[in-house]
Amino acid sequence: MKIPRFQQLPGALLLIASTVTTAIAHPGSGIVVDRRGYVYFVDTGSGVWVIDPRGKLERHDGPNFHWMALDESGRPSGARLPSIPGGEVTPVGVNPTLLLSSDIPIAVGEDGALYYPKPGNNGALRIARFTRSGVETVRATLPSHGGVLRGINGLAAGPVGSI
Repeated sequence: MKIPRFQQLPGALLLIASTVTTAIAHPGSGIVVDRRGYVYFVDTGSGVWVIDPRGKLERHDGPNFHWMALDESGRPSGARLPSIPGGEVTPVGVNPTLLLSSDIPIAVGEDGALYYPKPGNNGALRIARFTRSGVETVRATLPSHGGVLRGINGLAAGPVGSI
C-alpha cells in the first residue's frame, strides 16, 4: 500500500499541513488605531479585539462584522446612523466609537462624516457622505469604464478631506 505523501511528514508538519488544507477563514477588513494608541480589529469569527499600548490583547464588545471605522468625534450615543442597502452599521462604545458594518465598507472622514458606497438609481456606484446631523449627500459617482461597478472592497479616509 502506498502512503499518501502528506502522511509521510513529521507529526508537527502533518498537523500544520492538514490544518492549512482544511481551514476556512474569512477575516474582517477593519483595523483602526485611536489617538491613545489602542489598536482595534475585527475578526468575522469572534468579533472585535483590542491591543492596548503595552501590547495586551483583549476581546472587545462588538459584532463579528466585516468592516470597521473609528469615530473619535464625540458622536452622541444613540445618534442616527444611515440605512445602507445590503448592510448594517452598528456603533460600539463612546469616545472612541467603533462603527462596525456588516457588508459595506465604511470610513469616517476628518470632517466626522461617515462615508460608504451606495448604488444609484441608474446603477452607478456612488460614495455617500452621512453627517452627524443625519444629512446624506453624494460625495462622488464612480466611473464604471463601460460596465457596471457593483461594489468596492475597501474605503479609507485620508488627509485634507480625501476619501
